[in-house]
Amino acid sequence: MEPCQREASTRGLCKGHAQQKRAGRPLKPLEGQVEACTYTACERPSHSAGLCKGHYAQKARGKELQPLKAITVIRVCTFPDCGRPHSANGLCDSHDYQRRKNQELRPIGSTFGKSKDPCAQPECTQLKWAKGLCRAHYTQQHRGQPLRPRRQDVEKKLCQVEGCEKPRHSRGYCSTHARRFEKYGDPLFNSREEHVRDDGWVLCRLCEKWKDPGDYPVQGISRRPGRRAGRLCRNCRSLQRHSITPERFENLLLMQDNSCAICRATLSRGPDTHIDHDHNCCPNANSCGRCIRGILCGNCNKALGLMRDDANILLSAAQYLANGGFRPNS
Repeated sequence: MEPCQREASTRGLCKGHAQQKRAGRPLKPLEGQVEACTYTACERPSHSAGLCKGHYAQKARGKELQPLKAITVIRVCTFPDCGRPHSANGLCDSHDYQRRKNQELRPIGSTFGKSKDPCAQPECTQLKWAKGLCRAHYTQQHRGQPLRPRRQDVEKKLCQVEGCEKPRHSRGYCSTHARRFEKYGDPLFNSREEHVRDDGWVLCRLCEKWKDPGDYPVQGISRRPGRRAGRLCRNCRSLQRHSITPERFENLLLMQDNSCAICRATLSRGPDTHIDHDHNCCPNANSCGRCIRGILCGNCNKALGLMRDDANILLSAAQYLANGGFRPNS
C-alpha cells in the first residue's frame, strides 16, 4: 500500500484510516488520495489547487508564497525551573499574567499542599500555606486575632461531672449535663429518676398517681422507655383534650351512677370510658369543654360516630329493630 499523505489525526492515522481501524476492517488506500503540497519543500497535504491550507490562504490573499513556520508544541512554561503547564505565549497562567501586567517575570510561590515546610507557629505540625503560616493560623492573623493553637491540636477536656467521659460543650459540662443545668439548675437532675420507679411505674403529672406504663398512650417517635408519649395517663390526656377538670368528670360519673349514659353499663374508668361531646360545636377530637354531653362506654361512643350523630338515623334504627326488620308500608 502506498504511503498515505493525509494529516495524522488519531494514533498516527488520518481520519479515514482511523475509521477503518475502529470498524475492524483492514487498512486500505483511500479513494482520491491526497497529494502533498506543490510548494517547494512543503510536505503538508494538499488542500485546494495543489496547495496546503497555509499556502492556499497566502495565495487567496494575493501574497507571495513563503515557507510556513514550523508548528511547535509547548507542553510546559518556558520560564526557567517552572514546571507548570503551558497556557499562552509560551508561559503558564501565572507568568502570562505577570507579562500582561508588564511585571518582571519572577518565580511563582509555592501553592497550598505542595510546600513541605511546617507552619512557623510553635507546636503546629501543619504545612505552611501563606506567609509562613498554615491556613488556620493565617486566618487568625488576617482577622487580627492573637495566634492560638488549632482547636484540633488542643487536648479535649471532659465533662466535669464525675464519671462522664463526654467532651465539654459549655459551662464545663457536656451537652446533656449543660442542657439539664440550664433547664433545671442542676446538671445531675434526671426526670426519669424523679418520676419513674424501679418497677417501671410512672407518676402522672396531672392526677399525681403511680400507674403502669400500659396506662399511658404510645407514640412511635418517642425515645422514652416503651415509646411512652409523655407523663399524662390516658384518662388525664382525655380530660385535657376535652378541657374538663377531674372534679367535673367525677361529678358526671356520679350523676350517671357510674354507668354509661346510653346503655347503662358500668364504667371501669379505663380505656373503655369515653367523654362524648357535640361535634357540631367542636368537629375535631378536642373539645372546648362547654359541649360535653356525657360519658359513654366504648361501644356506644363508637355507635354514635357510625350513625354520624344523627338523631333521625338513630330513631330509624330503633324502629327497624322494633319491627323485626324492614316492613314496607301497606
